[in-house]
Amino acid sequence: MNNIDEVFDKLISQDGGGYYKVNRLTFKEINEIPDFLVYESDLSDENYNFKGNRFRPNKTENRLGIETYPIFTFEIKIILIMISMHGTKLGDETKRFSSSSRIIRELLKFSKHLHSRGYESFHELSDLPKLKFNDIVSSYVSYRQKQGQSTVGVVKDSLDTLLELNFLNHSFSKEIIESNTKKERVKADKVNRLKHSLVPPRIQKKLISECSIFFKSYRKDIIRFVSLGEKVNAEFESYALKNENIKQSLSKVISRRLNNSEAKEYSKLNKKLERITPYTFNLLVSLTGLRGSEAKAALNKSHKFKKESGSVKYFIESTLRKYTNEDVVLDWVSCKLVYDAMSLLSKVNDVLYKRMNIIIKHYPLKVTEGYLTDYKAAIKSNYLFAFNFVSHQGNLWIPRPSTPINADTSGKIVTTISLDLIEVLVTEHDIEFLDKYKCNYKSVNALSGLRGQKYKVGDVFRVTPHMLRHTFAWFIIANKLGDIHHISQQFKHTNEMVTFVYAQRGFEAIDELKSIIGRFDTLSTEEAMTDIVESAIKGEISGGGGKRLKNYVKRLNKGQSEIIFSTDHQEHIESIQELITFATRNSDGILGLPHGYCTSGSSCKMHSVAVPQSCIHCDTYFVTKKHLPFWIATKNSAERGIGRIVNSGAADRYQAFLSVLNRTLDAANKAISDIAGTETKETSHG
Repeated sequence: MNNIDEVFDKLISQDGGGYYKVNRLTFKEINEIPDFLVYESDLSDENYNFKGNRFRPNKTENRLGIETYPIFTFEIKIILIMISMHGTKLGDETKRFSSSSRIIRELLKFSKHLHSRGYESFHELSDLPKLKFNDIVSSYVSYRQKQGQSTVGVVKDSLDTLLELNFLNHSFSKEIIESNTKKERVKADKVNRLKHSLVPPRIQKKLISECSIFFKSYRKDIIRFVSLGEKVNAEFESYALKNENIKQSLSKVISRRLNNSEAKEYSKLNKKLERITPYTFNLLVSLTGLRGSEAKAALNKSHKFKKESGSVKYFIESTLRKYTNEDVVLDWVSCKLVYDAMSLLSKVNDVLYKRMNIIIKHYPLKVTEGYLTDYKAAIKSNYLFAFNFVSHQGNLWIPRPSTPINADTSGKIVTTISLDLIEVLVTEHDIEFLDKYKCNYKSVNALSGLRGQKYKVGDVFRVTPHMLRHTFAWFIIANKLGDIHHISQQFKHTNEMVTFVYAQRGFEAIDELKSIIGRFDTLSTEEAMTDIVESAIKGEISGGGGKRLKNYVKRLNKGQSEIIFSTDHQEHIESIQELITFATRNSDGILGLPHGYCTSGSSCKMHSVAVPQSCIHCDTYFVTKKHLPFWIATKNSAERGIGRIVNSGAADRYQAFLSVLNRTLDAANKAISDIAGTETKETSHG
């Protein structure tokens, strides 16, 4: 089988600007192109070739079908390969397969619309005069708008893709696409744009409390269940070594490894722990802010801890899938409650994974082919959320794993990780909270049948992983437990503005609090200013403002009259105390952040939308020795993240995320070295 590199030049050319262009081929030329491998699957009989009509890069993605009129089908397949594997120009970033699929499905619709008007190829659009092309775009946008106002976004993205891959006339196409979609897109956003709802605090507490009580109440029972399960496995393996061929059913053989009283106890314990999997998932998402896909990708025994400076730090290892088709394992900050829950579930899973291995090794013919396939896939994946005790898949003695990565979390069916097992009724107080943050609706999903519907008192509150993620960010910011930088690191965002979407409502809560308590009082400002000035005297200060102040203080101590600050008028200052008094009196308030001081007061916008590396060179930003623990922790975190990506051997695939980590590391190194009195040169990471 050929690979794409062997036929790439027949399919693709480049213009002078480095943009790729899908070559314009006839139907005969298309048929003469040899077949080649697009995606190679790790599952048997599931490789995806170009001349087939189904595609997916790995088993965690949904298959994408591409089948329309012949030349359109060819062109759309090439578009999928380009945007998901190469980009639209040399060196361009690629799109995730799921994001690419969204565009491909829209292009399939567009191709059918064009075919109904007599066209057989997207290339024919480049031959059209301006007015004719405008008519086609306008009619298609109107046609799609009748199927839902929110469609205009994907329509624009799909047309832009055709433009970037040189299917359209560059002299006027961009203008026409923009003019036909901008107005409708703005209107759609106003009417249909719904932020994911927050979980009201009372309901969130109820969810976490019930999960916590479950593990506290049943901890001994779970440990006893594991102990009996290990005994079953040991006795079963010993029996299997002596009895290669058995006539009895496998369930009967395994169940007889315990005496009657133990078997009854084992069955009762199994009933008690049936919610262990969804409750662990609930705690994991609620208390870490992980995406649903990241939580579902957690592996057995992926809960970790380490000791730092006499305290225990908990974290989770899981897989980042958001920005690429490939996987990279990273750390997420966790807590003891999540650690304990995952530890107990991992112990239960160990028993079941061990039993599956014994069955595969000694009695593969005693279970169905479907069971064997599931066993092998589950053992290879080693997922934490692989067993559904609620729906009793398999039985007590013969486990049946599920695939959590594709599992539903909506509660429509009782899945491994269903979040609707805990029913909490909405109160008037909850509705006030939802109305306050403009998110009183049951769903944002257009396919749910509940999109935009408001809650009433007595309704059961619906929870999704993404709601818990938004709530996590809101809670951290609103309660000043961290800042935007912490959320950005925990959420693994490559763009701080994305983080702000999650954290914005937290800042709204802070603004309300500020309106009640006012600004920092004079004493707090003076204490902060004293710390800043004294640190400057010692030379233990960083930040753009810190650097200037350190130089100023040097000149002041030498009795020099020259003033560095370039204001129109400055008071004559003869002592450090006068400097502190003057700075305090003229300060618009000091924002005390975990990583430094911002003296811009209300005029500063950066603290709400940027991570600390954006602050480090600001003229109104100061870092002193008291902020050193933050920067040391940031440095360690960035180094771990960089190490993980580099060691994965796929640094080029994660360049955007790697660049963010490198900038964070540069900022941390600068802050640490400045405070230590050893300045470092900045490193460029391109």
